[in-house]
Amino acid sequence: MPSPEATLVLLLLGALSLAQVLVGKSKDVYGPLTGPVPINIVGIDYRDTVVWKSSDNKHIAKWKDGPVGAIASGFRLLSNKALQVDQNQNMTLIVEVNDVSGTLKKKETIQLIRIETLPKPTISHTCQGTLLEFACFVERGRVKEFTVTKNGTKVTGTTTSTMFNASEEVEATVMVKCIVKNEVGEESHEVAITCNKAAEWDILLIASVAGGGVALIIFIVLLIYCVLRCHELRSASQNSEEEMELSSGIPSHDKRLQRPPGSTIHPRCQSQQQRQLPHPQKRKRRPQQEGVEGQQGMKVTGQGVLQEKRVQSRSAVLEKRAQGQPASQEQTVHSQPVVHQKHPPRLPPHHPSSCSQTSPIPAPRMQQRSHPHHNTARQ
Repeated sequence: MPSPEATLVLLLLGALSLAQVLVGKSKDVYGPLTGPVPINIVGIDYRDTVVWKSSDNKHIAKWKDGPVGAIASGFRLLSNKALQVDQNQNMTLIVEVNDVSGTLKKKETIQLIRIETLPKPTISHTCQGTLLEFACFVERGRVKEFTVTKNGTKVTGTTTSTMFNASEEVEATVMVKCIVKNEVGEESHEVAITCNKAAEWDILLIASVAGGGVALIIFIVLLIYCVLRCHELRSASQNSEEEMELSSGIPSHDKRLQRPPGSTIHPRCQSQQQRQLPHPQKRKRRPQQEGVEGQQGMKVTGQGVLQEKRVQSRSAVLEKRAQGQPASQEQTVHSQPVVHQKHPPRLPPHHPSSCSQTSPIPAPRMQQRSHPHHNTARQ
């Protein structure tokens, strides 16, 4: 015969079982925010009778060898005796299962909870040498479980309700896959990540080549600008020299031969100046040309002959002045400066000696413009 303690325990267990049958078990069912949600019953026989009620014990639907009676609005009774909820809201339902004899077999309280479905996750990463730091996260919703793999191997990290963080050492390109799950579904995303020093060097090489190309273009532009600028300055300098020669009437190469009045020339300097002066070649006069000169004086047609005579007369004047002899009137007349349309050939510069430090030789002044009777006397 059992002891009183054992009898008490059996009575308590029986009371709990009876209360569980009368009150019923409670479970949670999750569904999306919108759309129908089916609620299934486990462990029932096809001959059992199923009755669905609301939390306030109102009739919703009944199944006994098929639907019996009316079905409440916003619900549907399926062929497997499950109840489909079309209302987009949270609610509490009660289901009762009776056997063939009408005895209560099961009673459950079901809590319907609607939650937001998850979007496709996003994977972000940063590289520090060969160290890969990445994160998988969702922009909305609540994640129940994160599953992250690297080349098929599961990765561990820190998680929150919306984000997963981890760091791994990598040597080459790796495939990272992230799967997010909750009570109403799951989503996944996979990316290939390259994180090594070679990739960093490639980026630096591309940046260096681009910077070098830009620097080369800038250098070429500056070089072209400098060349054009120097050409403009040289042209301006030549134009200013031409204007000065035209205004003074004396070519620039003749100004080097001018000396102040009363100055003497050293014999050595005189020989150097004579060597630097051009030696004109004597040209034979034609009979017709001599006749014209006899009628018109010493007038000679042609810019080249006049230039040669001027240089020859100036050389003779310089030689006589160096010897202390006065220049003749004819030579003085021929030494008159003439305005040229074109530049004569420039004389080479003096040798760097004591002669280059002396004052320039002045051009002989015009004593008197030639008179017609002088030309007659020369004839």
